[in-house]
Amino acid sequence: MKKILTFTIIGFIMSLLIISCNDTTNKDITNTNNKLKEANQDVKEAVIPINDSAKKNAIASWKFFKSQSELAIARMEQDITKLEAKMATANNTVKEKILIDINNANKKLRKIKEKLQQKNSEFENDMNNINTKVISQNESFQREFNHDMNELANAFKDLFRDNVK
Repeated sequence: MKKILTFTIIGFIMSLLIISCNDTTNKDITNTNNKLKEANQDVKEAVIPINDSAKKNAIASWKFFKSQSELAIARMEQDITKLEAKMATANNTVKEKILIDINNANKKLRKIKEKLQQKNSEFENDMNNINTKVISQNESFQREFNHDMNELANAFKDLFRDNVK
C-alpha cells in the first residue's frame, strides 16, 4: 500500500510540475508570437518605400534594356537587308552561301525577338508584383539576352567579312 501511495504522490507531483512548465511555455510562446508580429509589422512599414524605389528602378531599367535591344535588332535587320543587296552582285557559289547564312541569321534573329517579346509580356504581367526574385530574374535574362545578341552580332561581322570580297 505504501508503494501505491508513494507512486501516486510522485505522479501527482510530476503532474503539477508538467502543468506548471506547460503554462510557462505557453506564456513564453504567446509573448514571442506577439513580439514577432510587431517586428513583422515594423519590417513591412520599413520596406514599403524601398520596394517603391526598387520597383521604379526595375521598371526604368527594363524599359531602357528593351529599347536598346529593339534598336540592336533593327540594326541587325538592316544589316541583313544590306547583305541581301550585296548578294545580287556575287557569283552563284557565294550567293548560295550568303543565302544559307542569311536564312540562319533570320532564324536566330526571330528567336531572339520572340524571346524579348515573351519576357516583356511576363514583365508587364509581373509589374504590379515586382519583388527581388523578379528583379534578379530580369537581370539574369538581360545578361543572357545580351550574350545572345553579341554572338549574333559577331556572326554578322563574320558574314560581311567573308562574303563582301
